[in-house]
Amino acid sequence: MALLLAASAQPAQAQFAGSLNLASNDIFRGHSTSGDNPALTGSVAFDHHSGLYLGGTLSGMAGEHHGPRFNATTQFAGWATQAGRISFDAGVIHRRYSRFYTAEYARDYFEAYAGISGRDLGVRLFYSPDFDNHGRSAVYSEVNATLLSRERFSLTAHIGGLAPPKEPGEDSRSVELDWRLGLSRRFVPFTASLDLIGSNAYGDGRATHHKAMISISRVF
Repeated sequence: MALLLAASAQPAQAQFAGSLNLASNDIFRGHSTSGDNPALTGSVAFDHHSGLYLGGTLSGMAGEHHGPRFNATTQFAGWATQAGRISFDAGVIHRRYSRFYTAEYARDYFEAYAGISGRDLGVRLFYSPDFDNHGRSAVYSEVNATLLSRERFSLTAHIGGLAPPKEPGEDSRSVELDWRLGLSRRFVPFTASLDLIGSNAYGDGRATHHKAMISISRVF
């Protein structure tokens, strides 16, 4: 997701970018995609000077009772443009998760998204027409902010809300909230991060409520 945010932040000269991220857990929207096991994620993205961009990620994990295996992949494509200090972007993303994903549903689905961002604040809206693989839709919105950026340190925040699919016979379901506060320190060429994550997400008892995650990454 980091490369998706970076790729869509503003149109740039045609270029490739990649990253590797090793983390104590792989958490997405309040749920672990790696069964609360450590995960390694590789990402690649291409930005065209016209504003078009595309890319993908591939994640692997290793647990106590099994060897390394795939746990998540994404592919995305979109278009971004800039007006002064404000950037706009829109696109589509496909997400696929393994059985280690602790969410109640949404293991293989597409989302369309649109967003607007400035220097330190961004807002994005996602819509999936078939979120649960049974033809029921869902909407997710998020706000991402850089609260502090000083030399090698940065403090970021995220809050998101999912309006999940309605089950047959239900009038509505409660919005599922997730939030994250992250502190990063750059040790060129690496970046070390500590994230505090919370969620009130529905699930089978394994959903993230409050967790800490540490990671180290490198962008190429």
